[in-house]
Order: sequence, then C-alpha cells, then structure tokens
Amino acid sequence: MSDNETNEKDKERKIKEKIKEKVINQIFEPENFIRNMLRAAEIFFVIAAFGIVIYTIYELPSVIIQGFEPFIEIVVGNTFLLVALLEIYEGVADLEKGKGRSALDVMDAATSFLLREVIETVYEKDGGVELLLTYGALVLAIAGARLLIAHGNLVLSSKKKSGDDDDERTKRENR
Repeated sequence: MSDNETNEKDKERKIKEKIKEKVINQIFEPENFIRNMLRAAEIFFVIAAFGIVIYTIYELPSVIIQGFEPFIEIVVGNTFLLVALLEIYEGVADLEKGKGRSALDVMDAATSFLLREVIETVYEKDGGVELLLTYGALVLAIAGARLLIAHGNLVLSSKKKSGDDDDERTKRENR
C-alpha cells in the first residue's frame, strides 16, 4: 500500500469516527434523550394497545362459548386496560408537548386501572370486602387529588385571565 492510500483510509476512518461521535452526542444530549425516550414510550403504548385489541379479538370466540362471566372478565377487563394505556399515552404525549396535564392523565389512568381491578375482583369473587374497600378508598383518594389539582388550575387560570396580581389586589383593597 502506498502512503496516499493509507492517508485516505485514515481520513475516512477519522470522518466516520467524528460522524459516529456527533450522532451519539445528539442522541444522548439531555433534551434529545428525553424526547427520544418519550417517543419510545409512545411507540410502546401504541403497540401495547394494538396487542390488547388483537388479544381480545382472538379470545372473543372462545369466551362467548364459555358464558357471561368469562366474557365480562376478558372484554371489560381488557377494555379498561386499554383505556388505562391510552390515558398514559395521552399523558406522555402531553408531557412531550409541554401541556402540563400529565399528572391528571396519570391519575385518570390509575383510576381506570383500579376500576378494572374492581370489576375483575367482583366477577372472580376472589377478594373480600376489605379488598373492595381498599380499591374504593384508592379511587376516592385519586379522585380527590385530581379535583384539587384541577380546581387549583382553574383558580390560577382565572387569576391570570383577570390580570390581577396579589400585590395589585392588596393595594386596591387598602385604598
């Protein structure tokens, strides 16, 4: 090999290394990394939702033959699971867009999942009253927290709309 060929190969190798380094730096840069992880989560939730729908359709003929209780367990349980996944997906999408509703979306997803568990517990007759009361308390706690957050957002947004600052309101009241 001549020196020219060696130099050209070295240049190509250096260019490839620089490109590789830039690509890796772009992927793992904090803003890009978070954005990429959110997109990966969105893709996961969409695939999981399709999986649930396909599984439900696949199980439907055998469940119809078995009777009402297995039908309710599979169809209603998977429907609530699908709703919970879609709520989480919505939360991830809102987080990526910066809408700030992600806490409410996660609470909605948790409520959907708990309601799914309540229905499965009732139809399986597995748990006792204590388990159902625990689920009820959790749903009530999540609903209460959601109400407080949503009400807090309404109060804050009404203050912003009116253009009143606390200092300006205090000055007017003292006059």
